[in-house]
Amino acid sequence: MLVHVSNIDPNPVETPGQFVKRLLAALGETKSSAARKTGVHNTLIGKWENDEIAPGLKNARKFADGLRVPRFVVMVGLGILEPADATIVMLT
Repeated sequence: MLVHVSNIDPNPVETPGQFVKRLLAALGETKSSAARKTGVHNTLIGKWENDEIAPGLKNARKFADGLRVPRFVVMVGLGILEPADATIVMLT
């Protein structure tokens, strides 16, 4: 079951670090608790929060899955994907 939190949708004017801070706050998580749940080291999460480094795809997936947040929301919030990447084309 995924966590549904209405205020975690990515905001186009915030940095990836601001998104991580807002996401953790919305979920009631600290860097340490998120690290335990996701397997991403809390120091790395802190560097994301401070926009010191960009997350890689593997860690972004672990972060989303561990926090039970849809991967797409996290990927857009971290700047890995853009909302337009969600376009679905039906093949007939």
